[in-house]
Amino acid sequence: MKHAHSGDSIDIVAGTYVENIRIGKNSKKGEKISVSINGAGPGSTIIDGGAKGTVVSISQAAVLLTGVTIQNGSASGIAVHDGTLAVSNCIVTNNKATGSGGGIDFEVSNHPPKGTPQLHIDNTTISDNITNAFGGGLAINGGSSNIITSTISGNSSIGGNGGGVEIFSGEIAIANSTIIGNQATGGEPMGGGINCIGTLVLNNVTIANNSASTGIGKGGGLFSLGCSAAIANTIIAGNSAFYGDQNDCGGNLNSQGHNLIDYNGCVTSGDTATNIIGEDAMLGPLELNSPGATGTQALLMGSPAIGAGAPGANDSTGAGPQCLPTDQRGVTRPTDACDIGAYQFSM
Repeated sequence: MKHAHSGDSIDIVAGTYVENIRIGKNSKKGEKISVSINGAGPGSTIIDGGAKGTVVSISQAAVLLTGVTIQNGSASGIAVHDGTLAVSNCIVTNNKATGSGGGIDFEVSNHPPKGTPQLHIDNTTISDNITNAFGGGLAINGGSSNIITSTISGNSSIGGNGGGVEIFSGEIAIANSTIIGNQATGGEPMGGGINCIGTLVLNNVTIANNSASTGIGKGGGLFSLGCSAAIANTIIAGNSAFYGDQNDCGGNLNSQGHNLIDYNGCVTSGDTATNIIGEDAMLGPLELNSPGATGTQALLMGSPAIGAGAPGANDSTGAGPQCLPTDQRGVTRPTDACDIGAYQFSM
């Protein structure tokens, strides 16, 4: 890939490739670089960093990455600086970082190139990544980001915040996604699942079984302090924190309605009348529920989340307050009977 040029589409056949890819680093000043890297599928095409730095580094370039597994980076799996990245049908796993973003580190400088750098993640699993700082799975610092139909699981921030996702600044919207089993550890960890200081929008998201229970941890599922956090049709349940009243949520929260929060330690404003508080969501284990390509937690029979989403046409494009037309697996949500969370129950 060292001889690729801007505009190239690079197709990678099945196999494991031990290498560290740099895109845009040596570009001419002002040159617009755009590259597409396409694998045969994340189970077939593996790019392995060999524990020798970042697996894929992107600087002031636009990159489309599809159908690959990114693994064994020692300075993040993917690092983006002032660039735009679209990740689709990928797995980002078993990467480490001493700085932010074990799986993906998305950074925007104070003087980025013309146009707002963007990060788009869909149909992707970010799992089992570790950082000694912030954002075990993903760290966002500026720009505009969105995550859809994806799973962020089993990531850890050791000594920092945001076991799954850390949002320092910028805007991020997450829809039809599952954030599960991530942990923030250290003296005062915040946000086992998500820690937010920027702007966050959640719709039809399931945040469960995350933890910030070491030290004096806060917000096992979500911690939002100095963050504009708006959520709709979202489950935050089964998480744990040192402060038990913040097992699931801590900080400030703008409810757009129809959320299920078991232990709500957030100061909640907005539409709170339609929320379900203090009830077990009754979630199944994380698994590949048909016909999905990413792991989800099924709603078990009798879950209070069933049929409790926003009534209406289910025509949201992501931000709510309506449900999305389909769930994380691509299953159609019935009109006026959508479920809360990323999974739509069906008999």
